Amino acid sequence: MFSDASQRAWGAVLVKDGLRQQIRDYWIDLEGDINTLEARALCNALSSFFFPSIRNARIDVWTDNATLRAAWENGGCRSSLVNQELKKIEEMSRAGNFVLHLKYIERPWKPACRCPACSYPNDSDANFCQACGTPLSREPPQGTRPHADMPLINKRFTEFQESYRNKPYERQKDSLEVQLSSFLCSLVPRRKFLLQPRKTS
Repeated sequence: MFSDASQRAWGAVLVKDGLRQQIRDYWIDLEGDINTLEARALCNALSSFFFPSIRNARIDVWTDNATLRAAWENGGCRSSLVNQELKKIEEMSRAGNFVLHLKYIERPWKPACRCPACSYPNDSDANFCQACGTPLSREPPQGTRPHADMPLINKRFTEFQESYRNKPYERQKDSLEVQLSSFLCSLVPRRKFLLQPRKTS
């Protein structure tokens, strides 16, 4: 069995004897951190598939939540909400005479795509926001591409360079560079000075 949860919904897939059963639903209440939601998703999945699919069996559950797997192996964790869900799962396993083995499956890295409504960082391939359910578009809407006014940008850049050059420190620096180069050129015989870049630590 595979189970997964997000802030918005949960789902599970049970594969038994070559047949695949799938279940998913939305959360009624959105409270709880992702670890609690993952534990609740597993509990919901087991109760949904409970009769007759998973009685008197060994069940391997693949999850992408390492905290849930560790909590199951250690008999609990710091979160009382996760522990409540694990207690329900354990009672179900005794009633249905099944053994549960949680296995960790690493989630592939996907760059985040922010939701325009709530700013939740969703997976890049998500069609809907995992927090609020807002549809996510792959491409920006037509006509929203910013227009760059290059003459205005060049004018502002020139003004910036002029104001930068007119600052007292820059004028003094230019003057010192001229004096130094005059001094170095007046040396007889001419010497070559090698400048070594400053070391960065």
